[in-house]
Amino acid sequence: MLSISFIGLTVLSGFIQAQQYGDIRLVGRRLEVYYLGEWGTVCDDQFGDNDAEVACKELGYSTGISLGNDVDDGTGIIWLDDVNCSGFESKLTDCVHPGWSEEDCGHTEDVGLYCYNINSVQGNWSSWTSWTICNASHSGDFQSRSRKCNDPFPSEYDLYCNGSSMETQKCNTTSTLGFVEKTDNEMRYSAGVVAGVAIGCIIITIAVMFLGLYAVLRLRIYKQSANQSSKPEESYDDLKINQTTGVYSVYTNQNNTQTVISKTNNRQSNVPGDTCDNLGQDFYENISQK
Repeated sequence: MLSISFIGLTVLSGFIQAQQYGDIRLVGRRLEVYYLGEWGTVCDDQFGDNDAEVACKELGYSTGISLGNDVDDGTGIIWLDDVNCSGFESKLTDCVHPGWSEEDCGHTEDVGLYCYNINSVQGNWSSWTSWTICNASHSGDFQSRSRKCNDPFPSEYDLYCNGSSMETQKCNTTSTLGFVEKTDNEMRYSAGVVAGVAIGCIIITIAVMFLGLYAVLRLRIYKQSANQSSKPEESYDDLKINQTTGVYSVYTNQNNTQTVISKTNNRQSNVPGDTCDNLGQDFYENISQK
């Protein structure tokens, strides 16, 4: 299947290579020029050897002469009339003429050329054309480019250029000559990937900074809580009263050391005097104020 496609592209290239604005060709010996997607003839009015030489050199020959209208009549549109070349132009369309399709001729006045080479000329390839555009909707699509053996045109068949006039490759791959061309979709995709990675890095950096600040704040709060919880607490264990003497003793536990406080003066409390039980916090607070 691949070989059939390659053969088809090769055959097609033979038809499309010359089909560019202002290209010329010989049909038999009749001169024709390509314009607006259509081949047309050239009228022989004022068409002399200078014009013929320019046209023949454009076709790759050394020189040539005009045959006037002594050629087979053409058909279709007549593109040029009253062409007037100085002989130094590189293309026939560079010569002076009234304009495209500005003519008053019939096909009996179609001009012909006889082109030839004075010396043997080795053919040389022109530059490659641009790669054809890949169809993004077809996977496995191929693209191609072509070149001509006309820089200069060989004087004989044996002097034709070596190599192929056309090259094909699978889309988005490297060609056999190492030529790589990225499509617009690939470049947009690459730019999108780079931008996405950059944005992702920024977001991650900001998130790490916030997490670091949060951890520092939490550590400070933890240290403050630990300092407050480490302060010693004061407490008391028990209170006992001798109802006969009125002496009372308070057993306290301050800073984890036991201290016995004895008092002989009259106690002050908000509990009855004959109580010998543990009196609680209210009594401890009363004696602490004395």
